[in-house]
Amino acid sequence: MKEQKLIHNISTFSGFFATKEAAFKALGVKADECAYHDIKISKSASGQPLLKYKKHIRKRFNIKKASVSITHDGGFAIAVVSITKRVSS
Repeated sequence: MKEQKLIHNISTFSGFFATKEAAFKALGVKADECAYHDIKISKSASGQPLLKYKKHIRKRFNIKKASVSITHDGGFAIAVVSITKRVSS
């Protein structure tokens, strides 16, 4: 619900949608392996977008950290997600 409260216009909605799609691609999975509700988007105090996978997804894919960059240009939203994985010992 917190995520929905951040969406005030179609530009923000499209940026969030692009972010979730990029988050799937970063994992290399389809929506049946990681659902939209398994990915949470928020903003820092300065407005920076933040991305967090739910705990069971982080554990399953050994995710240590995830970051996102969102941009808008010419009516398009583009998002890039970067994942740092935990090293298995």
